[in-house]
Amino acid sequence: MVCYQTTVNSSPLEAGFHLRLSNVRFRDNADARLMSAMGAKGDIGKKVRFHYIFAMNKFPKGHMANPDDDPRVNAPGENLAIEWEQEQNSDALWDLLEMAKTDSVTATQSLEKLIEQGSPLAAMYLGSIYCFGRYGIQEDTEAAKRWWRIGSSKGSIEASFCLARQLEIEGDFKNAEREYRKMADRLFSPALYVLGKWHYQGIWFEQSVSKSIAYFEKAEKLGHLRAKHWLAHIFAKEKLGLRYSVRGWIKRIAMMLPFASYSVGYPNSDRLRT
Repeated sequence: MVCYQTTVNSSPLEAGFHLRLSNVRFRDNADARLMSAMGAKGDIGKKVRFHYIFAMNKFPKGHMANPDDDPRVNAPGENLAIEWEQEQNSDALWDLLEMAKTDSVTATQSLEKLIEQGSPLAAMYLGSIYCFGRYGIQEDTEAAKRWWRIGSSKGSIEASFCLARQLEIEGDFKNAEREYRKMADRLFSPALYVLGKWHYQGIWFEQSVSKSIAYFEKAEKLGHLRAKHWLAHIFAKEKLGLRYSVRGWIKRIAMMLPFASYSVGYPNSDRLRT
């Protein structure tokens, strides 16, 4: 069974998180803040320095198209960063993900123990390891879904999204919809976007322009740029009247600069996630 494509488990994203954790901001005065963080004291200072060097020079082949990409561009999405910040065992989880590169058997066993201690993010990462067969672990999508379900039950939106995308790939739209709705209820804009697209394209649901607009508008209010794009497209195409046509063109013009900015400067942002 083929797993859906994602960069959620890539080390450069985690490296980007550690830069963020030390108050590096990738979009405002980034270079000045980076130099400040590079001089940080203590354990977090060590991690910032190490992972900055790692992100700049040691991207695992295949994770990123250009190994010399600025780590600011490879920062994690907003929700993933939040889940790392909320993770009570973040240091242990980070160390186990690093260990997995050289001792995957011990690392995966330890990740299971971390999950038993209540770590939802560990379940998300363990599911990704099985889904993609990383670090020499045999690919097992059933195991991946099992761990993602556990992560989802513990509150991880990232685990829920991984699970929903895999179910969608497998054609299990009923259960995928359930996961997307759970995330939509928590106002996760990429899930609202997916439900809007399903309604508009008649995937699983009967096609409904009005319902798709409702979902896209909710996602747009939360900052989702692709939802804004689809709204502009619908308003222009569906002949809803002159007022909607004008709104569509206004949206298209208004989104050009932020869409380009995020696509180049923060491509992993949840505002672009689909």
